[in-house]
Amino acid sequence: MLETILGVILAILAGLMFTFGAVMQKKGVENLPDIKLGDYKTVLPLLKNRTWLVGLIVGLLGGIPYVLSQMWIGLGYTQLLIATGLILLAIMATRTLHEPLGKMEYIGIALIIIGSIFLGLAQLQPVAANLSDLGFFTNVVIFYIPFFIAIGAGLTFYKFSEWGAAKILGAISGIIFGCGAGFSQIGIMGLIEGNWFALIIGYLILMIGTALGTVVANVAFQKGKAIVVIPIQSAGNYLIPILAGLLVFQQIFLFWINFWIYFLPAVILIMLGVFLLSRIQAEMEKSTEQSEVHENLSNH
Repeated sequence: MLETILGVILAILAGLMFTFGAVMQKKGVENLPDIKLGDYKTVLPLLKNRTWLVGLIVGLLGGIPYVLSQMWIGLGYTQLLIATGLILLAIMATRTLHEPLGKMEYIGIALIIIGSIFLGLAQLQPVAANLSDLGFFTNVVIFYIPFFIAIGAGLTFYKFSEWGAAKILGAISGIIFGCGAGFSQIGIMGLIEGNWFALIIGYLILMIGTALGTVVANVAFQKGKAIVVIPIQSAGNYLIPILAGLLVFQQIFLFWINFWIYFLPAVILIMLGVFLLSRIQAEMEKSTEQSEVHENLSNH
């Protein structure tokens, strides 16, 4: 019981840190030249931007409570609970926009809170799979290969065409982050079971995925509006780890009926809440753009 409580608290903390880090990165990238995937010179300005670096560091540090949470309550629970970090985004938005939240935002916050309560009632059990289980790595390969193919196909398409770039890159970044979450769980299993190969592979893919996903996400935000990018990104970021938790890592329910009564409604409520709260970041983006226009007009 204590481990479950700690796992939930750490997941919420990780969500807060990830959200704050993402906001800072979004703010830092707004005034930079366009980032071009495949051209490392366009990425270098990010490393010189203090705001972006603060966001990156906070986001990376958020990986510590995130990993510990996975260790105690499993991937399926942790990934959904980090959505509570968007409530911090709502609070930050009121300070940035200097206006109260709208009805849709309050509904989004309520949906995430109610969904989180349902999630707790679902009684999803911790990871039951072991690295030594017959066919475990085969299941991992079968599950993740379609997503890796989708990432490669999406990046190839983007290289030759700008059509729908924001949506495509948003989807790719969501898939990358979602896959990275699953491999962090493999790394945790390697640590617990003393399997150094799984530990290294798990965390190596996680780190590569985090770096690539961050760059792709920042390019997506430069190409399109946050209100379009965030819901598309969130679909992969949340749903892929949930499926992995159930299908690959064998997180089961104490009673299977709980899936239909509590877990599925929790997923739907939290995802709807995430989509509604994406409006906030879009409004923050619009507010920044209007401020820049006003400043330019004042200078002239």
